[in-house]
Amino acid sequence: MDECQRPVFKSEPTAIADGNTISFLMIIVRMYWKTLLLSGFVVGFVLCLVFMIRNLIAISSIEANGGWVTMAEPTATPDLTYDCLEIALRRALPCIEEVHLDSCGNADRLLWLSSGFLANATLISLRNCSDVTDRSILRFSGSSRVRVLDLQGTRVSDASIKSLCRLSSLQELYIGDTSISRVGASELSAALPQCAINCKN
Repeated sequence: MDECQRPVFKSEPTAIADGNTISFLMIIVRMYWKTLLLSGFVVGFVLCLVFMIRNLIAISSIEANGGWVTMAEPTATPDLTYDCLEIALRRALPCIEEVHLDSCGNADRLLWLSSGFLANATLISLRNCSDVTDRSILRFSGSSRVRVLDLQGTRVSDASIKSLCRLSSLQELYIGDTSISRVGASELSAALPQCAINCKN
């Protein structure tokens, strides 16, 4: 054997490399299950606290600007088997049911603050809010339970037609004194046949 030649040692494959990842994780869980369980409770508590603080900030900001809200009861008991923790907490916490921002100067910012809590909103009134634009509509376009939406006196235009058409539960829509054209109003009527659309100023 050449003195300059060194033997090559091959390392044994690890459990993970052998495909025993699940077994490896089970060992970790058995060893640290108490720590993992405590960590889960801590994370859940922190997320719950964050959502509550954000909700309070949104409500207090709305009221400070002359608006007001009503709160909805939790939509359902969270099921952590199928829901991720964030969705479960959102379902378990009260959400904004009605938001009234008529003539508020900071309506767009207030919508942004409360956008995460509008999933259960059934009434959104933005009458005479001059800063409400097409971008503002995107903040609650995913709120499938909105039944009454007042956009009269805002700067909303035909660019919001697609977003408004996604509000399938809409029953009353006020678009007087906006930039939505007659053609846009006709598109809304066709897409939302159950909705009474008021175009009067």
